[in-house]
Amino acid sequence: MPDGEVVGPDTVKKTCCISQNVDEHVKFVQQYADLGFDTFFIHSAGPDQKAFLEGYGCDSLPKLRSQIHGRVAVASAD
Repeated sequence: MPDGEVVGPDTVKKTCCISQNVDEHVKFVQQYADLGFDTFFIHSAGPDQKAFLEGYGCDSLPKLRSQIHGRVAVASAD
């Protein structure tokens, strides 16, 4: 892709792990944990970061802990 070219939604979907679905987030982390990654940066582009972190801590982190426990450190911003 040449410098300055507009990045469309298809390119973003192919190169980023983006979803609002909890199970998709677990799947994204799982695929990289299986490759040996043990540190992840989870980000929300939305305006309400507090709500995102609270929701992620309640919904996604428990599933991540149960599926990849012992292989990666799963911590919250508590």
